[in-house]
Amino acid sequence: MESILGSTRKADVSFNANGRIDITARVSKMLTLAAGDVIDLGINDDFETYLYIKHRCKDIMGNHEAQVYATNKGASMNFRAHSIRLCRYVLKECKTNKARLPVGKPIYIADIGVCIPLITRNNLQK
Repeated sequence: MESILGSTRKADVSFNANGRIDITARVSKMLTLAAGDVIDLGINDDFETYLYIKHRCKDIMGNHEAQVYATNKGASMNFRAHSIRLCRYVLKECKTNKARLPVGKPIYIADIGVCIPLITRNNLQK
């Protein structure tokens, strides 16, 4: 018998070729994201990719690349950011034009803070 659903795992972070990055409430709670924070990707020695907060909104002024904003003005914790450079990196790693990725367990890295590993080998794009 063949499964209709296939993988039932939902994506936590989506990267699009136009530079749009969508972040689910699950990830934003792990990072304690707030509107105006700036996200970034980091790569460690094992070539693992981590999502983290580069700057907190209270520490910066003006507009920045990859600055997050709420997708809904209500109580939603879903966020969106725009960065062509971050999207190009992830899409190149995933060898696709859209990446819908799950994340691993958050870790703490000194001088950076909470980092969330992106599972780039498991693109949930249908």
